[in-house]
Order: sequence, then C-alpha cells, then structure tokens
Amino acid sequence: MRLEPARVLTINGGSSSIRFAVYEAGAKPKLRAAGKIDRIGLSGTNLILKGPLRPKQPPLSVSGKGHPAAVDFLIRWLESQPFF
Repeated sequence: MRLEPARVLTINGGSSSIRFAVYEAGAKPKLRAAGKIDRIGLSGTNLILKGPLRPKQPPLSVSGKGHPAAVDFLIRWLESQPFF
C-alpha cells in the first residue's frame, strides 16, 4: 500500500474573498493548487483556480450567499480534488 504525502491547506478570509492554497508537506513544501473565491456577498461569486498542476480553467460559479456558503462550497470542492 502506498501512502499519500500529507497535505497542508491554508485559508485567508477577507471581507469579500477567501484565498486558499494546498501544499504537499515536506522539508520543502510543494504548492499543489491555489485560488480564491471572490465577490462574496455580491452577484457573480466565483471560485478562481491557479497553480502548477491546474491548467487554466474558467471560474466556477459559487451558489449561495455569504461566507458560510462560500466556505462550504470550497471545502466540498477541495474534497473532490485528487490533490487533497
């Protein structure tokens, strides 16, 4: 059985955005993915992805209003990703 390396999730919440990054743990952490949810509380709330393992993708629409809905969306999305 092959063990997967540990991952570290960083989250920074602001007044209208949440920024995040996922690193592979190790002596020199390796960035796996990063992004943000912007326009929280406004129309057009989106999850925007970036990072070395992610090809450029269009923003994902985030449903719901406010930070609780954005955090719920982010956690569900992260759990569905192979890097997490």
